[in-house]
Amino acid sequence: MTTGTHEHTLNVALGEVLAGLRRSWTTRTEQIGDVLEGGGRPDILIEEASGWPVVIEAERTDHASAESDATARLGRTVAGTGRRIETAIALVYPTNLHTLDGSALREAITQASDFEYVLFTRQIRGLPERLPVRGWISGSVRDLAMLVHRAAVPPPRIAALALELEKGVRYAAADFTQRQAYGSAHGANIASVLGQADDEEGQTRRMAMTVIANALIFHESLAEVGFQVLETPGGPIRALRQVEDFRSNDIFSPDELRAEWERILSVNYWPIFWSAKEMLGHMPAATAHGALDWLWRTCQKLVAGGVTRSHDLIGIVFQRLIADRKFLATNYTRPEAAALLAALALPASRPPGGADWSDGETLAGAQIGDFACGTGTLMSMGYQRMSLMHELHGGDPSELHGPMMRHGLVGLDVINIAVHLTAAMLAGSHPDTPFDGECLLTMPYGGQGNGKVAVGSLELLAEHVQQELMDTATAVSAGGRSPKEVRDLVSRMGHGRFDLVIMNPPFTRPTNHEAEHSEVPIPSYAAFETTPKQQAEMSAQVKALTRNAPSHGNAGEASEFVELAHRKVRKDGSVAMVLPLSAISGGSWNAIRERWRECYEDITVITVAGPGSYASSFSADTGMAECLFVARRVASGESPKRATFVMLNRQPQSTVMAELLAAEVARVRESGQVQRLEDAGSVVHLRLGEESLGVAIDAPLPKTGPWQLAGIADGDLAKAAYQLEHGALAPVGRPTEPNIELPVIRLGNIAERGPVHRDITEQTRAGAPRGPFELVKPADTPVPTYPMLWAHNARRERRLVVAPDSEGFIKRASGGVTQDEIMQRAGRIVATATRAHYNLDLQFNSQSLIVAMTERPCIGGTAWPSVIFEDANHEYAFSLWCNSTLGLLMHWWVSNKTQSGRGRTTVTGIPNIPTLDVRTLTDEQTAAAKSAFEDLSQEWFLPFDQIDEDPARAELDRRLIVDVLGLPESLCEPNGPIDLLRRKLAREPQIHGGKKTRVVFHRMPSSGEVTEGKQRRDDR
Repeated sequence: MTTGTHEHTLNVALGEVLAGLRRSWTTRTEQIGDVLEGGGRPDILIEEASGWPVVIEAERTDHASAESDATARLGRTVAGTGRRIETAIALVYPTNLHTLDGSALREAITQASDFEYVLFTRQIRGLPERLPVRGWISGSVRDLAMLVHRAAVPPPRIAALALELEKGVRYAAADFTQRQAYGSAHGANIASVLGQADDEEGQTRRMAMTVIANALIFHESLAEVGFQVLETPGGPIRALRQVEDFRSNDIFSPDELRAEWERILSVNYWPIFWSAKEMLGHMPAATAHGALDWLWRTCQKLVAGGVTRSHDLIGIVFQRLIADRKFLATNYTRPEAAALLAALALPASRPPGGADWSDGETLAGAQIGDFACGTGTLMSMGYQRMSLMHELHGGDPSELHGPMMRHGLVGLDVINIAVHLTAAMLAGSHPDTPFDGECLLTMPYGGQGNGKVAVGSLELLAEHVQQELMDTATAVSAGGRSPKEVRDLVSRMGHGRFDLVIMNPPFTRPTNHEAEHSEVPIPSYAAFETTPKQQAEMSAQVKALTRNAPSHGNAGEASEFVELAHRKVRKDGSVAMVLPLSAISGGSWNAIRERWRECYEDITVITVAGPGSYASSFSADTGMAECLFVARRVASGESPKRATFVMLNRQPQSTVMAELLAAEVARVRESGQVQRLEDAGSVVHLRLGEESLGVAIDAPLPKTGPWQLAGIADGDLAKAAYQLEHGALAPVGRPTEPNIELPVIRLGNIAERGPVHRDITEQTRAGAPRGPFELVKPADTPVPTYPMLWAHNARRERRLVVAPDSEGFIKRASGGVTQDEIMQRAGRIVATATRAHYNLDLQFNSQSLIVAMTERPCIGGTAWPSVIFEDANHEYAFSLWCNSTLGLLMHWWVSNKTQSGRGRTTVTGIPNIPTLDVRTLTDEQTAAAKSAFEDLSQEWFLPFDQIDEDPARAELDRRLIVDVLGLPESLCEPNGPIDLLRRKLAREPQIHGGKKTRVVFHRMPSSGEVTEGKQRRDDR
């Protein structure tokens, strides 16, 4: 028999509390009569005009019944509205609510933090998706409200409607092209409105149709909320007419529609309607009829789908259509990643400006900036989160909208349509709330027609931007404003003004080594058909603006936008950025990491331990590994010089999951549960229900060099690597055994590294010989005078001893360099010849050696620079160490792992690699190392991603650890610590890179010859 408060009473109280949290919700709780078509009455039904209805089915204690009831509601239709239920929440009440009633119950509901719930989402095909996959989420009623808010816009429906919109846009663009061929004045005119060229690929025309479709959807959104306009200037006020009203006998009246848009523009919404109105005006009537017909038929489906205020839809489509990506490297952020970054940047525990979330006055004065705003996804997500948090704490977000649009939300881009869509997304947050202007600008870029050049948002690196430059920007500004108004806007973008800078900046680098950029002098500045001269001038301008800054040309434009963010954010403000993974580990980013270490706290770095670059990306289409960086600026030197590294198993699959993940990161950080890298014990897993989403580790930030904790799946492997780097071999899997001290040292302290390959063979730009040798590959002579180990060939590198692959011939004097000078240089290079050579570009999933030995001393080349020991006998122990599991662990730990399955270093980075201090070995140990090396030199080694199944590697480990170092043999026994390390390394996505084949060796019985083949593997 049930005792205590009846479930009906609990539901009514919860419904009342939820209804009070959001003004835009209609909440029906335990309503009498059929709520659903065909019968049925949900416990709680929440409806919102801008989304789909969400059902909550609640139980006092019965989890299974709550799940069953929730899933049974999916696909049902709400009576009277025809809206289909796409998402349902199963909920179980905290036990402390079971005996309360009245105001005490409602108060307890607002204070409780242990509601249990799961979200079910109807799939277009197949069974409903359950979030979490296993177990239940625990949270407060505000957490529940945020879940309902996200659940009202289910990802499968958005994706399906995005495809519909894209199809309609393509049909409309094709219709336009059929009527107005490429090269027509009409095509050129609509392109000019967007600041683009009319290209034969059709991107600009598709973008134009997207802008018009966006205006149609926004128009209908305004009409839905009863938006009012003036019939004529000074005339009567009336409600905005619906789009369908401008259509008669299936034919639109473009002129009447444009006139209605003029009336909207007299109130505001310039960024949404001005471009669309102008483009329609450039079309002949028949052309406009055709385009509007296709677009409106598509938009009707979207409006019927309830997405008139969706912040994701247009951005998703735009990501597929944007031009000039090749050189602008416009990295449009996935909505899921944007939701994660915004939630991390605006945690519940720290409102911007230091106020309470209910303090509307302080929040309205906050500034959020995105100086590469793209489709506005990041800024929109940040604004949405701030508005929602304000509302959930009792505020009215519509009162924030005017001041935030006018001066709080600063969005800049060099692409006109990008600013247009950003404005549409931001304005769409409250379409029924007019605003007086916005702070969104298209920044001048490239040649300016006055003999000068501009570099887009990077002009703001200067504290005072040139007045004449911003006068140039006026013509393409989002609001069509006067020069004075634009200058006033820019004056609000001063240094140290922003509470939050949130960006996904361009990643383009100025070098043109990439094949697709080989014909372009400076790809970073090659967009919009800039000339080589203009590219050079733009590059010089940015160098002048970043003089003495830590940004680096080889790091690309992203590092310059990082510098811009640093200059703009105020003390105690935050930066939140999507960056290439090289920002964490690349050498050209080292000075920026030092800046972060000195000037920021609450640093959080998010990476994905994915099996490939696409799986490790947060942007829509970069195809490269990325990270999320979030930090709060403090006075220089006040940073605690530590960071939280979050390494996810996979990308968030929805905005719901992203916000739940951010809440989990905040929970473990604020509760002090995050394990320190240097401490004993297992790392903390971030959990959603019973599912692990990844790990979080608190780590010290090194003074220089890479931040190693990026993209790692196994946190305990990272802890073992850190311990070994600092001279302690941790017996992984044996918590009661103490660490074993090992003499680990930086390689540069015990050996010299060979020359950069350019100093061996290259010419100077003037044609003089920089390197004294001509490279000949393969070697011309049977016994080369100057043998070289130059490039990789994985099949030749399966054994510890590798034959040279090329030779050098001394060059003849040229370019003002005498023969004697060339001979002197050759002598210096020959002096670096050695037997030991380090692998600079280790492909974990195809190569078998980190150090290759040659039979005789050999000059090291581009892939295999020399490592020179004072005592050549130390080469044997060095080779054993580097090719062992411990050597792989160290190389993997400190290398640049931005490319899947690869761990890179540089010639100048070799001295920083942790290695065994071979000088500490006794003569007996050195002799044992030589003996072990010679015994193993005929063995064939599998690639490192197969280290767990390689008997030769296991024997090398045993000979090194037991015979040379004299450590207990138990370390190397099956299922022992070293075996466990091998298995962990083989399963790391950074090591295997998702490779689906394995190398197999076949030994011929008659000759003993070994051949190499491949097999399919199904365990990755």
